Amino acid sequence: MSAPDLRAWADHNVAAAFALLIRNPNDGVARSPRRFGGCVAYPTGRRGGFFNPIVVTEPASADDVREAVTWMRDEGSPVSLRIRDDLETRAIRAAAADLGLERNDWVEPAMVMWPLRPAPDPPSGLVIEEGGETSVARFHEAAASGFTDGGPAGLAFMADLFPPAIASDPDIRLFGGFLDGDAVASSVAIRGGPVGGIYSVGTAERARRRGIGTAMTWRAVEAGRAWGCEAATLQASAMGEPVYRAMGFERVAGYALWNRPAPRPARATDAEGEPG
Repeated sequence: MSAPDLRAWADHNVAAAFALLIRNPNDGVARSPRRFGGCVAYPTGRRGGFFNPIVVTEPASADDVREAVTWMRDEGSPVSLRIRDDLETRAIRAAAADLGLERNDWVEPAMVMWPLRPAPDPPSGLVIEEGGETSVARFHEAAASGFTDGGPAGLAFMADLFPPAIASDPDIRLFGGFLDGDAVASSVAIRGGPVGGIYSVGTAERARRRGIGTAMTWRAVEAGRAWGCEAATLQASAMGEPVYRAMGFERVAGYALWNRPAPRPARATDAEGEPG
């Protein structure tokens, strides 16, 4: 059997993931992706530029980038750029900087497991629950614990990102991890063609180094297998990349990320209004 184009499969799943968020709005507003030459803009309606990207996975010009960013901003959407690193030309970098975006130091590795490997047993005490439309709050609790302190702000963020109706979409599955009853981890599987994408893998700090994040990743891999997918793909953090390599994922590409810089902290001032 000849090897497929794994980079193209990874690119396709990224597009499928953001398209899925668009077709499952959190505010009842209908939106659509829009193409600008080699760029595709995904206004998902979620909070933050990261979840409202302009994706570049084919050759694009600096003008394509400018038009896409301008359109997103005119729509009132936050915006980011996600550019496959072999397509990030000097002209595109200059355009992104002129638009007030800043490049992240970390280039996300796009990693693929092909063919799929069998999943090992999860750690003792870990129960993985699937979040359906009537039980998505349990998933929100687990995901908020994995990525935040699990408080009200974290729960609200996860509810915004994954509204209850999204659980009925046939191309997504939500998983919450509970260690001895404590909500500690999450993962999400998204189908895009022959590939199952793995997203939102997070583990609470108190439960790390026990193989829980790895088990949550395997659960999403198995969801793809159940769909009949031939491969699994994900984008890795610096902490997660060696773990995924050990599981059998290999790097097939990288995505450079550009976002609006975070606001600088205000400087303290004295009574006369001058910096103190």
